[in-house]
Amino acid sequence: MIRIAFRALLWLHPPAFRRQFADEMLWIFDETRGKQAAALLFSDGPISLARQWLLRSGAWKLAVAGAGGLMFDPKNLAGASTQARAAFVYGAGADINMSKRLFMRAEYRGLVYNSPTFGIPGLAGTDRITHKAEPTVGFGFRF
Repeated sequence: MIRIAFRALLWLHPPAFRRQFADEMLWIFDETRGKQAAALLFSDGPISLARQWLLRSGAWKLAVAGAGGLMFDPKNLAGASTQARAAFVYGAGADINMSKRLFMRAEYRGLVYNSPTFGIPGLAGTDRITHKAEPTVGFGFRF
């Protein structure tokens, strides 16, 4: 059962890495004795996955920072008016090739802006700096 889990962990590595090292890594796993040795190999697995996918897989990495704008248009608030706010936009992400056509994309985008008051007198002076986080993970297919 533990061997099956270790094989699954190896399968999660990039294809080129699996072709070159999977058999040897499985042999090392088979040669280790005891639960403690297997635990050490499993603890190295997530580190190896991150290193292979993010640093050596040819993943396309991105980072953004800049200025943007947000438009707030309340629909169900009596007496509220549309308001625009400037925003600082930042983020980072990576496209990780799973195969020639399939890729996984993980990204994070953040927005920092003054919260809207919608021109309502009771909210005057209550605008404060707000942060909005947008983490995403998804899969894509290249045609």
